[in-house]
Amino acid sequence: MDVISYFDGHGDLQQDLTLPSDALLADGLVVALRAWLAMPRAPERIQFVPSQVEARTVSTAALPASLARAAVLVAPTWAGAGGEPLPGTAVMLTTARGEERFVFAAAAPHALWSWRGGDGSTLTLRRLRRFAYWAQHDPADRP
Repeated sequence: MDVISYFDGHGDLQQDLTLPSDALLADGLVVALRAWLAMPRAPERIQFVPSQVEARTVSTAALPASLARAAVLVAPTWAGAGGEPLPGTAVMLTTARGEERFVFAAAAPHALWSWRGGDGSTLTLRRLRRFAYWAQHDPADRP
C-alpha cells in the first residue's frame, strides 16, 4: 500500500497491510473489548495496531500486547446513577508503549465508563441516556 502524507518531510512510504489473524486495531478497540466481555475467556496475547487517526501517517506494524481483565466496583460519577457502587469489568491492554485501562459496565451492553491511556490521559462517562432509538423517526418522537 502506498501512503502519502500532506506534511513535507514526513514523507511518502509503502507499508504492508497484511495483519496477523490475532491483530486488534486500536481504532476498533472499544467495540472488540465489549464483545470479548461476553466471552467466558478473553485472549491474553494479541497483536495491536496503533491508531491511524492521526494528522501524520503512522506505521501499521502490529505490536505484541497482552490483555487482562478483572471485576471491579465503580462509584458512578454520571448524572442519575445514584451513589451505590456498581459492578464493572476493568480491561488492561499492555504494550511496550504502556498500559491502557478500560472500565466497562459488567452487564450488557457493557457501557464504557472510563478510560486511562498510557500517557496518563483519561476519559470518564458524565452522562448516560437510553431511549427507544428505533422508535425515534419523527421530530415529535425525540426525547
